[in-house]
Amino acid sequence: MAALEARAMADWPRVAARVAFALFTVYLVVSLTFAVISLTSDPNVAAVRWGVAASGGDAEAQQAAVDAYRASRNLDDPLGERYVKWMTDIVTLDWGRSHSMGAPVTTLIAERAPYTLLYLIPGVLVSVTVGVSGGVFAAFRHNSLVDRVVTLLAYLAFGVPSFWLALVLLLLVGPAFGWDSTGFSLADGALTEQNLRRYVLPTAVFASGLTAGQLQHARSQSVIHLNATFVRLLRSMGVGPRRTIKHVLRNAAVPLLTLFFSDLLGIVVVSVYVVEYVFGIPGLGTLSYDAIFQRDLPLLLGTTFLVVIVGVVSNLVQDTVYPLVDPRIKR
Repeated sequence: MAALEARAMADWPRVAARVAFALFTVYLVVSLTFAVISLTSDPNVAAVRWGVAASGGDAEAQQAAVDAYRASRNLDDPLGERYVKWMTDIVTLDWGRSHSMGAPVTTLIAERAPYTLLYLIPGVLVSVTVGVSGGVFAAFRHNSLVDRVVTLLAYLAFGVPSFWLALVLLLLVGPAFGWDSTGFSLADGALTEQNLRRYVLPTAVFASGLTAGQLQHARSQSVIHLNATFVRLLRSMGVGPRRTIKHVLRNAAVPLLTLFFSDLLGIVVVSVYVVEYVFGIPGLGTLSYDAIFQRDLPLLLGTTFLVVIVGVVSNLVQDTVYPLVDPRIKR
């Protein structure tokens, strides 16, 4: 116990530095976003002018409508005041109201997040469990039939587009998992018995690409370490396969973690849109997709900030876990 407390006390400056850097990264992204929005022309201004002109308004009426639009969004305030208000709103989670849905952005994100998390979290757990265990299993049977089959499956999972796999599963086995013409209902909530059955197929589609990546990474890293001196020493001492796998994974953990977080962020950003569009899931991907086509800037910024925060937190967790896995990194 005393050793753990001493280690925690020794690690706190490093953790504090990582947290400070993560906060600075979020601040930088938020500031750059403000600069891009403030220093570029607002396409909605042209839309306001066109709308007034289409209804027969003259140039004076068009300008009055534009002034009213700018005043309603505080665009006529000094740039410094707008920046301070922007940062205050971001910190206090006051991300504005959606123009297309008429509700606070944070409320909409909180309402839609469960629909995304209910297939995303199981997909991540399945991919890590199946991918790492399958990759290590294939590596310990290097160049065997099992190794070739696992490698082939990984390549197939990489090569099959996620939207095609989603459509095939939806058509072939969709009815068995509750997929019918009714679809999801926001009024019923995400945690209904019917919805929970429907999450099986989205979870499988989301996990397919991530599992393939974990299979390949775990297999390649394990093969590299199988010929290392410490593995030959363990085998000469009569250590069994299970304990050998434990030592191999301990040495391969850092590159596996790096590849996992990089793959996860990329696949989440892309697959969430595909999965939710094909299956009609009213999650965060659908919310962001609708915001793009509705030109709903507050809602689009809110979903973008969420991705940025997830990315920064993932890197923070990654940097914090590294020394726990391999103490040599701290030194």
